[in-house]
Amino acid sequence: MTDQMDQLHKSVYFALHTPSVTALLSTAHTTVSAAALLLASGGTDRLLLASGGSDVLLIETFAPIYAYSSPQFFESEDDALFPFITYSMAAGTVLRDKDATGVDAVMQVDIWHRTHSMANLWPISDAVFAALDRVTLEPLAGHIETNCISREFDADTDGKTKRAMLEFRVTSRG
Repeated sequence: MTDQMDQLHKSVYFALHTPSVTALLSTAHTTVSAAALLLASGGTDRLLLASGGSDVLLIETFAPIYAYSSPQFFESEDDALFPFITYSMAAGTVLRDKDATGVDAVMQVDIWHRTHSMANLWPISDAVFAALDRVTLEPLAGHIETNCISREFDADTDGKTKRAMLEFRVTSRG
């Protein structure tokens, strides 16, 4: 993965890790090993700084926002672990232009919830939209724009799990 792609993953994590989003997510994920969190958050070292470099991480502000997939907990079907967010790159291209490189990518953000009503996904979906759409992503060098290109809702076949999927096109040149 290029530096730009790595920066993109970190930038999305930092943009989502805001009080307006994290306040709407489960608090049952607070004790997880630092290694699992680093993998889940896209490799960012901000979490290690918050933990003081210890092996076990107890952060009051930690929220379940994971790159690619959530860690497998012993009781992964426990409703208390919901809602949580996963995000990944659905498509991406490194842009090269003379002395600058950039990225043109589609980031997919999934919100997973155990709820009887799809309406309970809307506040979280709106908070994710506000955190990413047309917002400058830091520390993504040369960020140009981030635009929401789709928002969809569906129900899992288990009858309990609901999902909101948002896709954002991110472009940068720097």
